[in-house]
Amino acid sequence: MLLSPLCAYYLPCFFYRGDVAAWAPGLAGRFVLEGLNRQGRPDLVASVLDKWVALVQRSGVFEHYNPLTGEAYGAVGLGMSTLIVDWLYRTGRA
Repeated sequence: MLLSPLCAYYLPCFFYRGDVAAWAPGLAGRFVLEGLNRQGRPDLVASVLDKWVALVQRSGVFEHYNPLTGEAYGAVGLGMSTLIVDWLYRTGRA
């Protein structure tokens, strides 16, 4: 069960209590970008990718991030998060 930020038990730094939206952006982000790409929305692909790149530049490659601040948590250099490189290549930005 995911919790809303309005819930008293919401904690942005814990799995399933707040940060799932920012968990492994490589995995979740890959599916979002794939869907946007298939729907012919390169503008939105670029926007999401820009935010992903900014997050990695600011916080590094980690397992998950605080969805409000971008603070990094969990495993350093988690492989799923490195999928950003694939999207940079696919969009001609690598």
